[in-house]
Amino acid sequence: MKNVILLLAVCALFGFSGCKKDKEPAEQQLPVTEDVVAAVVMDGTWHVSSFTYAGTNKTANLKDYTFAFAPQHTLAISKTGTPTFITPWDANSGNDGVKLVMEFDPNKQYFSEISEDWDVVSLTATTVNVQFLNKAKTLTLSKN
Repeated sequence: MKNVILLLAVCALFGFSGCKKDKEPAEQQLPVTEDVVAAVVMDGTWHVSSFTYAGTNKTANLKDYTFAFAPQHTLAISKTGTPTFITPWDANSGNDGVKLVMEFDPNKQYFSEISEDWDVVSLTATTVNVQFLNKAKTLTLSKN
């Protein structure tokens, strides 16, 4: 009888330990190609969730803006729903990888700092991570 109780206790212990809540699966990394980068950024609107320049966090300067990448290689920037300006963008590739290019007027406060040919480091359906000059600048765009 003791063996039966012990066996039931062990089965119950293993049964309950298997009921742990599963962690959220990590979002799938997408291949970093020119076409995939273009398709991802044109799917919805984006915001700057992180921007670091020479070790200084400058996210606050850009966090209230929305980025909408259009198929005609125009990037519409707006703040709280009000269109602010339009600028060119592109996704291209070369010997040194895939780039996300955003060209801003040098007189546009804060935006001149992100006017670059960014190296695409990683990509998911909701996050684009880019860097410039060997990590001197890093930028993360997150889908709204």
